[in-house]
Amino acid sequence: MKKLLMFLKLFVTVSILSYPMQVWAQSNDSTSLSSPLSSNAAWDVYTDVAKNCWLVSAPQKLVNTKGGKKVEVNRGKSLLFISFWEQPKQRGEVSYTGGYPYRSYREGSGVVLRVDSEEFELFSEPDGQVAWSKNSNEDIKITNAMKRGTEATIIAFSKRGTKTVDTISLRGFTAAFEDAEKRCPE
Repeated sequence: MKKLLMFLKLFVTVSILSYPMQVWAQSNDSTSLSSPLSSNAAWDVYTDVAKNCWLVSAPQKLVNTKGGKKVEVNRGKSLLFISFWEQPKQRGEVSYTGGYPYRSYREGSGVVLRVDSEEFELFSEPDGQVAWSKNSNEDIKITNAMKRGTEATIIAFSKRGTKTVDTISLRGFTAAFEDAEKRCPE
């Protein structure tokens, strides 16, 4: 019974956390949802009827290498999210989807988020396509660095061993973050 309850809790948590990614993925537009509530340079702000808010940006530059050589790969959308959840109360949660299943942390690589010169480790589930920060304290450190920074770089490895380096502009990040905070207050 305990295992069933733990599984159900995990399932509900993952479902809630992946909601923005699902909405984005179902969008017909290849670069954004049809109507963000606001746009601030490289960042768009969205909300849903349940008063969950998120800001999102897609990379301006994608580099894929294998064995040190650039390669063409088939990837889904790459997106960096900062989410404000009503239930469970979570403010400024950092997550990233690279558009492919990540190599698991146990296989020798995690997902690294670099904001200018500061590095943060993200984690993902085995075969997962979404990586998150470790906890809410790490979310705060990351978003504070993003407010000060100019560029975010996400470095990850696919299950097939392809290294991806995705670069995202932080221009407009602070304005988008503050907008999302106002739309979904505590």
